[in-house]
Amino acid sequence: MEVALASPTNTEDANALPQNPDEGFVEILISNLKSFVFAGHDTLASTICFMVKCLEDNPSCLTKLRAEHDAIFGRDIDSATNVLTKSPHLLNSLPYTLAVIKETLRIYPLASTMREGRRDFYLAVPGSPIRYPTEGTGLWLSAHRIHTSPEYWPEPSRFRPERWIVEAGHPLRPVQDTWVPFSAGPRNCIGMELALTQLKLVAILTARKFDIEQAWDEWDRQRGDKATPSHLVNGERLYPVGAGAVHPKDGMPVHVRLREQII
Repeated sequence: MEVALASPTNTEDANALPQNPDEGFVEILISNLKSFVFAGHDTLASTICFMVKCLEDNPSCLTKLRAEHDAIFGRDIDSATNVLTKSPHLLNSLPYTLAVIKETLRIYPLASTMREGRRDFYLAVPGSPIRYPTEGTGLWLSAHRIHTSPEYWPEPSRFRPERWIVEAGHPLRPVQDTWVPFSAGPRNCIGMELALTQLKLVAILTARKFDIEQAWDEWDRQRGDKATPSHLVNGERLYPVGAGAVHPKDGMPVHVRLREQII
């Protein structure tokens, strides 16, 4: 559950925060800290898995991602850490990397959010005079349904990072407010920017150094009678599971191999 931290006067002025916080303020503060430490750790790990899967399934996208990192950090893979330490602003110079992350989260959103209905807020179907009251209900925003709707996304089932870097007016360009893996508006996930930064770092430090591929045959041999090779979703062995924030099926068994570095 995401809780936005705000001062009593709903301003951005840090001086407006209570100098002697009451019990309610402390509870909200602790809730936000838990979101950073625990919820962020869990969803980050799952997103890394699905990003690896998307790049494995789309090798041309992996090639473009690696090329962007070569261009920004140099072809010496091991120097990327030093380059970033000296020039952390370069994290903001990776449009294709961010596009890969956003497209991964479009196809594999890990959670959805709910909002409390209100007496003066109604839902209606376009073209219908009927208004549905929301008071006393919880409104669930289905990120997966929105992210896969052809009404908003051309080729919604395809992994197309390019849709995030085309110019405004291009047919692939996302419709505003239809990408909601972190929800949207003033109560969106407080960890969004932190998560995107961490995912960029993971991509930078792993994509060029390793080849990663799913390893289901070996996994099934290890599992023996407990193996589930017939469990497929849309023909895919790897798919999201879970009742809350979702996770990759069986934790996503993989082979990780060092790549030969070419300078």
